[in-house]
Amino acid sequence: VNERVAMAPASRLFPLTLLAEQVAEDPDLLSSNVPLRDGLVSLVGPNFETVREGDIYAAKELLAFALAGDLTAVDQLIGWLGRAEVEAFVGEIQGDDSPNFPFLTTGEFFKLKLLPEDDELYRAYVDAENEDERRSALVDLDWRRLPSAEDAAAIVRPTRVSEVEWRASATELCDTLDRLAAAMDADATGTVRRAFNEINETNRQLGVWT
Repeated sequence: VNERVAMAPASRLFPLTLLAEQVAEDPDLLSSNVPLRDGLVSLVGPNFETVREGDIYAAKELLAFALAGDLTAVDQLIGWLGRAEVEAFVGEIQGDDSPNFPFLTTGEFFKLKLLPEDDELYRAYVDAENEDERRSALVDLDWRRLPSAEDAAAIVRPTRVSEVEWRASATELCDTLDRLAAAMDADATGTVRRAFNEINETNRQLGVWT
C-alpha cells in the first residue's frame, strides 16, 4: 500500500482536492472567472473546440468539465491554481521526496509520452539530473504542438512508464480522498459536496465522489 506506482488519476485528484479545500474556505471561489491560457491544452478536451487566450469560464464550469473527464479543463485549473500551489499540496501528502516534482499537466504528459525517443526536448526531460533541469525542459516543451489524437490512439500498450508518469501509493491516494471528504464536511454551505457529487447519476446515488 505504500509503494508508489504509476497512477494517472493522481493527475486530477491532487489539484482538484486542493481546489476543494480552497472552496471550503471560500465557497464564492467557484464563481470566480478563470481566463483561459492557450498553452494549457490536452488531447482530451471535448468541451473546447479551441482554447483562446483570455476566454472566460467560471471555475465551477471547469471543475464540472474536469470531473467529467475533460483533461484540458484539468490543465486550465492547474494553471489557475498555480503549479507551485499544486506541488505544495502534493508535498503535504507525499513529502519532500515526492516523485511528482515538477507536477506535469496532462498536455505535458502527452507530449513527453509521444515525442520521438531521440527528440531533444524529450531527452532533455528524461535525462535531466535534477528537478531544476526537468523544470527547464518543460519551459522549452511548452512551445511544442500536441501530438495528434491518432498518434495517441495508435499506442496499444503502456509506454515510458518509468520515465513519464504521475506516481502515488494507495495510502497517499486514500489520504488525499480523506482530505477531500474533510473539505466537504468543513463547508457548511454544501458547495463542495454539491460540486463534486452532482456530476452523474452514479455519483448522486453513492453520495460520494467516485
